[in-house]
Amino acid sequence: MVSFVVRPHVCAINVLLLGVAICVPIPSAARAEASIEEIFSPATPAVLPAFVPNLFAPERAAGATGYVDVEFDITQFGTTRRIRVLDTTRNASKTAEQRISRWIVENRFRPRMADGQVAEAARVAARHYVHE
Repeated sequence: MVSFVVRPHVCAINVLLLGVAICVPIPSAARAEASIEEIFSPATPAVLPAFVPNLFAPERAAGATGYVDVEFDITQFGTTRRIRVLDTTRNASKTAEQRISRWIVENRFRPRMADGQVAEAARVAARHYVHE
């Protein structure tokens, strides 16, 4: 077991991940709010754990034959609820809609921040690119 000394004046976040300590420097006061917003309320919902492939990643657009737009709530615990398909391309099948809905239910997402606090529930919309 390796122990690490955390120096709060140097690190804002000190994470021990697979035996490696990661230190994120404390941003200036002017950038702090923007940094928090960027980490906890990104444009694309962040799937947890981070090594799970994110089906909403913009990189998946290359070679896509269509898309499914969905909206759902992310709770303060990272679970989802009230999933709704908003729109699809004509060549996106019902199977693709069901697959993305099931994937949303089966995974957890990083909770969203609002006014410096974890939001009880945050409504998000995302696009899933279909490769059929």
